[in-house]
Amino acid sequence: MVDARDVAQAMLKAVDCGKSGERYILNESYHTMEEMIQTLGKVSGVAGPKRHIPYLASIAYASVMEIYGRLTHKPILVSLEGVRALHNIQDVISAKAVRELSATFRPFEETLRDEVNWYRSQTRTVHTKL
Repeated sequence: MVDARDVAQAMLKAVDCGKSGERYILNESYHTMEEMIQTLGKVSGVAGPKRHIPYLASIAYASVMEIYGRLTHKPILVSLEGVRALHNIQDVISAKAVRELSATFRPFEETLRDEVNWYRSQTRTVHTKL
């Protein structure tokens, strides 16, 4: 997981310092869904769900949702691709981006805290306009 602000900064550095034709991986660190939920609860003050949905149950539900979406032509909230992506553990290394672009990454907790604060400010803005 990486903060969008850090991605933007690395992209700007890539224009100036990057090598033509090269690709750079940007990743602060890998976090499991459980870690994300716990950290989100910590920074937001809102407890996350206590129950864990087994992977096979998630796959079954996503399969049903995809069939439903195809039959009704309505958008779905859960897809097979999404479930598989959430369970795919890939801890990638950003050493090249750090070395060549001087890329830096905010701590995961800081990123989530800033996202929660931004979301709450947007929610207040919408409610005051109504």
